[in-house]
Amino acid sequence: MRAWNRFLYGDLKYILAYAAGGSYLQFYAIDPSFNLHIISDILDLCYLKDRVKALICIFNIHRIIRSMESLLPETAVPILTRFKRPYGDIFITDTVIEKRIFSFSTYPFSNITVLTNIYQNTKNNRNIIHAVGYPQIVNNTYKVKLAPLIDNSWMLIDLECAGIDDEIVDFGPSEDWAPEVIETKKKVT
Repeated sequence: MRAWNRFLYGDLKYILAYAAGGSYLQFYAIDPSFNLHIISDILDLCYLKDRVKALICIFNIHRIIRSMESLLPETAVPILTRFKRPYGDIFITDTVIEKRIFSFSTYPFSNITVLTNIYQNTKNNRNIIHAVGYPQIVNNTYKVKLAPLIDNSWMLIDLECAGIDDEIVDFGPSEDWAPEVIETKKKVT
């Protein structure tokens, strides 16, 4: 049976949801196997009594959510967002990470054979995200699909920046880099 992605939901034992149609409202808990558990009666918001019950449910749900904060994922990475980079972009979903490098032939380190070997040689390393298949070049655009983030202890590493021992790889001026990246003028090995 399928279970939800820990990257999105952390260690939550359930998430809270509601269904609404017209003036009717009902609250549910959804467990990690996506089973629905009814946690309220069907409320008809046309009636004052049911509106009061709905407010009580919302108040209690808020208390439950506050008590579950420690179970939420530690980091927040926006899903379905494309991150622009000096040479390309990264697109992250809950099932795959796609890295692209445009104009790959002008990229400082554009040896597809070496990059494929790097991904192949790191596939058994723990705590880095691994490629799903092999890197490809299509219309001078380099693409590699990576496995999703397993939990908060895995990290995305730019293996494309690895280079070869004792070679200097120049990735352009630091003002083109994202502010959180620190450029060094050292050899990349």
